Parts: sequence; C-alpha cells; structure tokens
Amino acid sequence: MSQLAAISRWGLYTPAVLRWSVTLTGVALAAFWVGLKTQDRVRQETFTRLLRFLLAAMALVFIYRGLLGGTPSH
Repeated sequence: MSQLAAISRWGLYTPAVLRWSVTLTGVALAAFWVGLKTQDRVRQETFTRLLRFLLAAMALVFIYRGLLGGTPSH
C-alpha cells in the first residue's frame, strides 16, 4: 500500500493509467479462468507446440527491436 501511495503522490497514476490497470486486470483474470477451465482438454503436444511457436515469435520481435536500437517511437 505504501508503494501505491508513493506512486500516486508522484503523479504516475493518472486516471487513464488506473482505467487501463483495472481493465487489463479484469482481462487477465478472465484469461486465467478460461485457462483453468480448458487445461485438461488440450493435449500436451498441442500445448508444447503452441508455446514454442509463441516463444519463437516473441524472440523474433525482441531480436528485431534490438537490431533497430530500442523501443519504437510514439
């Protein structure tokens, strides 16, 4: 709670940031619930293949961003 108070005092939590935080927390909890309900229905091979694909895609994105010299500009 002290961290939340300090960050709020420094002005890092704007109303827009708080809205996004609440919204994305709800999305994360819903995704977690869906994962719990479907975990026994997915074969281990399928899960492993999907996980490897996602990790490879993330690696390519990170390599691409690293070669460009950082984060994209806004």
